[in-house]
Amino acid sequence: MGTTEGYPGPEPGLLLNPGGVAAAADGTVYVADTDHHRIVAAGPDGITGTGWGTEGTGEGELRRPVGIAVSGEGTVFVSDAGNGRIQAFDSDGGFRGDWHVEAPVGMDVTAAGALYVATGDGVAV
Repeated sequence: MGTTEGYPGPEPGLLLNPGGVAAAADGTVYVADTDHHRIVAAGPDGITGTGWGTEGTGEGELRRPVGIAVSGEGTVFVSDAGNGRIQAFDSDGGFRGDWHVEAPVGMDVTAAGALYVATGDGVAV
């Protein structure tokens, strides 16, 4: 991804206003590509190979994702700020579930699996 800095575009690896970044145990790096309404993933070698997301309000769709965290089991949590929710995905972008959180921003997952979410109103657990 480093070779594409400063060149926003819709192609994989080209980002527009990226938000959060998180690394999985296997070395995969996930980036919340906020203004493209998607998640971009790069392997440990830095090559962008996968990603998911389209703009929308349905399950698995995103509107301005800003925060991202990955659990030890590989679940990818995304703060879907434009939709006021947290969504959970598997490592390939398969939808696992969601829940309402007012104004979600950043987040982190503990080793024990507890998800902490910073919101415009405080912190949700």
